[in-house]
Amino acid sequence: MSNFVFYDFETSSSNKQWGQIIEIGAILTDDELNELDRFESKCRLSPGIIPEAMSLIVSNTTPKRLKETNLSHYQMVRQFVEKLKSWRKVTYIGWNNLDFDQLFLRNTLFQNLEYPFASTTNGNKEGDLINLARAANLYYPGTLKNRTNKKGNLEYKLDTMAPLNGIEHAAHTAIGDCLATLEIAKIIKKKAPSVWEASLLTANKDESLKTIKNEKLFCTNEFYYGKVVPFVQTFVCQHPVYQWPKTFDLKQDPNIYMNMPIEVLKGELKKPPKVLRTCRHNKHPIVMNPSYIDNFEEYKMIGITKLTERANIVRQNKKFAEKVELILKDEAEEKAET
Repeated sequence: MSNFVFYDFETSSSNKQWGQIIEIGAILTDDELNELDRFESKCRLSPGIIPEAMSLIVSNTTPKRLKETNLSHYQMVRQFVEKLKSWRKVTYIGWNNLDFDQLFLRNTLFQNLEYPFASTTNGNKEGDLINLARAANLYYPGTLKNRTNKKGNLEYKLDTMAPLNGIEHAAHTAIGDCLATLEIAKIIKKKAPSVWEASLLTANKDESLKTIKNEKLFCTNEFYYGKVVPFVQTFVCQHPVYQWPKTFDLKQDPNIYMNMPIEVLKGELKKPPKVLRTCRHNKHPIVMNPSYIDNFEEYKMIGITKLTERANIVRQNKKFAEKVELILKDEAEEKAET
């Protein structure tokens, strides 16, 4: 098992291309989540960078502090890179980091003439704890305590979740958010161990793709409109342009679609509810054993035997996969033209 690095940034802006990291926090742990080392640093604002007012308010940072800090942005980045090198091969984990911190890090490394993909190559992996938190509450209800918003949906904000789960949290400081993320990881590892173990199999996009392809059928979940929605799926093909795995939702009867003419199938695949789904293998999906269908009423009513039969039908029909690939390729070309 590899070590983990829990990391977080405070930034001058929400713009991942042109903003600047102003504070870094990172904690190295072993595979049992015991702390081994940590890195914490702040820097001054570089010339020409104008901070967003809301970013400063959120991170409780003043313009005066950004001017007076002795360390330059370049010096802080260099120190961080050297620290990461000393930690060697690790799995990087943050809170919503795949959509923010990871992209900020890549742009920052590139701008400072460093290798930008350090967190996902050379044996390193990267996962996102917000995915685990959502999956943990889905498969093991009550694993984490969450605030409910006005729409009745569970909130997954670190600053509200930490105190509800008994975690002391210096919110919106880099090291404070790292510590809170680490403590939530410990809760998930203890109370939802199969979710934690499953997450380790998909922290690398190549291993994630292999898992999605090889499993006859599997459970996963998506998050939209404020809700965590489960699906039981089977692999169909990879998108011919974007390379994302396309999967079939086994809630639907595949016999309806297998022998459709391609033009008819193209129209049917656009209709809701979508039978063809995208499982983004580079976004740390949580792929679970199909035995968990008993947690999901729609799939429980169908039963594991029927779901397995449907998966076999999809996987054995190579002509269906070929038609889907042609449809996806045409749609991608049309999009490029417009």
